[in-house]
Amino acid sequence: MFKLGVDLGYGYTKAVSETGKRVLFPSLVGSGRPRYLGGVFGPAQEGAVDDLDVMIDGREYFVGDLARRESRDASRAFEQDKAAHPNTKVLLATASALLADAKLGPVHLVTGLPLRYYAGQKERFKEILEGMSAEVQFLSGPRKGQSRRVKFDRVTVFPQAAGAVYAALLNGQAGPKKGAMVALIDIGYKTTDFIVFEVQERLRVREDLSGTIEAGVSDVHRAVQVNLAAVTKAELDPAEVESAIRSGAIWYGGEMYDVAAMAEEARREVARAVKDRVTLAWGPKANYLAQVYLAGGGAEELKDHLKDLHPAQALVPEAQFANAVGFLRVAEMLERR
Repeated sequence: MFKLGVDLGYGYTKAVSETGKRVLFPSLVGSGRPRYLGGVFGPAQEGAVDDLDVMIDGREYFVGDLARRESRDASRAFEQDKAAHPNTKVLLATASALLADAKLGPVHLVTGLPLRYYAGQKERFKEILEGMSAEVQFLSGPRKGQSRRVKFDRVTVFPQAAGAVYAALLNGQAGPKKGAMVALIDIGYKTTDFIVFEVQERLRVREDLSGTIEAGVSDVHRAVQVNLAAVTKAELDPAEVESAIRSGAIWYGGEMYDVAAMAEEARREVARAVKDRVTLAWGPKANYLAQVYLAGGGAEELKDHLKDLHPAQALVPEAQFANAVGFLRVAEMLERR
């Protein structure tokens, strides 16, 4: 079977295939429409995914950066029930179609859910994905003019953070001895998952020391938006604020506002909140951890403010892709069995 690992994050969709191909784009979906000026300043960069205009089962969508730029109704799937949100199908179909070959055989998809929702939603999520079928046509982007039929013959739903654990272990990042307790903190856009496991003949999760907290990179964006509202006396578009955080500045009302300092202070506060809530959940058991790993796009963004979280900690290589890579490793292990 062709194996895919897809991390449907609240902030970004990350996907990796068994061929080594990978894709990353914001988890934004908006209504599509005809565009007449797209090629005025030249064609999009070859292979870029910032111009994803897709037709899925006869309906047009803008996905990722294109939705942020061009859709008035661009949205993220913030609901707890991810399976029921229509964006989920669009994001998953788009990511899978970008990585699929023209003549694709059976597909084994591994994806995940936050730890808090995993037990209650995994069976329904799996059932929905197994019944999913979509015809994806690319109207622009790296596969412009191509189409793919997306269908999953086997679906495995895995806990987020637990997927990143496999990415850490199989990248040579972790080397704990048998009997050691190791933790991984997966900082995402909306939530932060933390998981502790014991290294035995197989990994044993310590559920009493694992969980999900409602904190992530979106809190940085909200804090900056509030501060900008105070100085501009206006409620700015969240998508424009997010773009400004990446660039360091924003123009509004003919004036430029520096947001770099605002963003850095917000990162410091969010990192403190993550650290406080995780260490509170661990309590004295934190002293028995042999290693703490940081994963997720939020870990890359907040790492400078998390240096004193634990004496022995490390950032997982390519932290933003850690869950997607881990999911692919899970698919490979299951197929070998």
